Amino acid sequence: MAWTQWAGHGVTMLRCGHEFGAARVPGDLVKAAAGSEDPADVAGCLDTALIGGGVLVDTQRDRYYFLVPPGACLRWNMPETRCLGEGWHIGVPRPGLPSVDRDRPVRLFWALEMYAPGALCVPGAVMQLVARVIARQDHAVSGGGAAGG
Repeated sequence: MAWTQWAGHGVTMLRCGHEFGAARVPGDLVKAAAGSEDPADVAGCLDTALIGGGVLVDTQRDRYYFLVPPGACLRWNMPETRCLGEGWHIGVPRPGLPSVDRDRPVRLFWALEMYAPGALCVPGAVMQLVARVIARQDHAVSGGGAAGG
């Protein structure tokens, strides 16, 4: 059924919790981790940090969805994020679907495609990526980032 929906619409809804979970992370955190808003820079950062797991982007809501093993959602505890497991569905674009379409805006695309079917992000790598950004933000808010003089 997914292939039929991908062929007709370019996207299909898949159920989380059995084959995968999805760690939903605000776009501002992911872009801060990459140090850029450019999709190619973000993809490069994610490829280095995650080593091959799949990551989706919802441009309308400015959210990234890191595909993780389903059990990861049982232990997920990162602030400002949520792990979607059993009972959730997410839109998944067709593999190879381009992120840019001259005829219409692309709402959902792969920031980083899986290198192989079933290749998921390592939950600890996703948590480290988010934790580093949150720690930098907390440091800046507390005044630790101000230069003396």
